[in-house]
Amino acid sequence: MLIFTGVSDRRELLDKLCTRMKPGAAIIVFDRTIAASGYEAKVMMRMVWNGKLKAGVSMAEVADKEMRLVGVQRPIEPVELGDALEIFRFADFAGWIIQAQPRRGSQHRGGFGGSSHLCCRELR
Repeated sequence: MLIFTGVSDRRELLDKLCTRMKPGAAIIVFDRTIAASGYEAKVMMRMVWNGKLKAGVSMAEVADKEMRLVGVQRPIEPVELGDALEIFRFADFAGWIIQAQPRRGSQHRGGFGGSSHLCCRELR
């Protein structure tokens, strides 16, 4: 999960993964995003906590986990994923697919050759 990767290290990690992708490959990312602000943020937090409570987690466990993650997690900004396709969202938790794309000027003609001809779509 990128949320546990330092913000300054995320770009390098994603670039490394992209250079190793083969034709037709994809990176699937599920992570927490920067929460909405104001009352929207409060509503989303309550939705997430309610889901955890319905799953049998006690409020004490939910609160304890939240406090243990302070300073450890740094939610991602969707813009960090470039033009990745968002495929899922529940409150501040989302999922994306980053697809392999032929590099500009590549002579790659398909098949399952090495990944040297591939890169991810534009990542910021």
